[in-house]
Amino acid sequence: MKLLFSLIVFSVFSLSWGKPLPILKGTGVELAPLDTSRESVFFNLNISYKNAPAVLDAKKSLDLTDINTQGGNLDIRNSSGTPLNPRSIYITLDSYNRKEESGTFNLGVSLETPLPPKTRWIHIKGEVPLMCSHLFSLPAEDLALKEGESCDILLSFPPFLRDDGDIAKMESMQRVTLTATHKKEKGKWTIILSHPEDFPYTCMEFFDEKNRPIPVQTDKSFYFFSAGTVSRPITCTFPEDYGHVRVKVLYEQKREVRLMPIDLTAGLGGIHESKMPPMKK
Repeated sequence: MKLLFSLIVFSVFSLSWGKPLPILKGTGVELAPLDTSRESVFFNLNISYKNAPAVLDAKKSLDLTDINTQGGNLDIRNSSGTPLNPRSIYITLDSYNRKEESGTFNLGVSLETPLPPKTRWIHIKGEVPLMCSHLFSLPAEDLALKEGESCDILLSFPPFLRDDGDIAKMESMQRVTLTATHKKEKGKWTIILSHPEDFPYTCMEFFDEKNRPIPVQTDKSFYFFSAGTVSRPITCTFPEDYGHVRVKVLYEQKREVRLMPIDLTAGLGGIHESKMPPMKK
């Protein structure tokens, strides 16, 4: 019989940014159900925050050594006090609003071993180091949402532009290319984003013909390298069908590490107590 956990915030959860560390409480959290019948246990926390730069993707999965090296610490125990060692920790950007300086990110944890049979809850405590950055935008470009349509955005700044004379050689300038490749269903497209390997791509913003923001859900599960170029097939789910959209490609500048204090309990059977509200739908 499968034993299903509902991960619920049970105690204080807060974000601290910079030193001296001002405390910024998380504005919401969503926790996925945990199936303990699997050989390895994975759970994911989708965390919202505000008044802070964007939380970026970690370049790789982390382990406890990485956490400690970057100035953090993490302790996970079950209801009997038995330590539960994380095999991998994943940090990924989910969304970010530059105007409001608010966003969401995913914190995923994979444990090395199954939970002991009599586990009633899991307690997670420590400080998780996060890579953060303010985001900047390339010029907006129109993209027709038709099979095979594409647009180019020239990278007219260092290190991609060596000197002003390069501007006259537009055909040889480095660029970001967006291509609409496949409409899966109503409002859902695969858009391939290609860019030089050293371009610090983060995410995209979409706007309609009246320059109003479009809330688009994106899924960037994998990417490819070829001859110095990165190609990212990104599934974009629009709230309705659009003939074309304006796209801004965002990139990071000057990464910095900030610590996220975390102290929460994942319990059985629903919410026992919560000092941070669930994520608003």
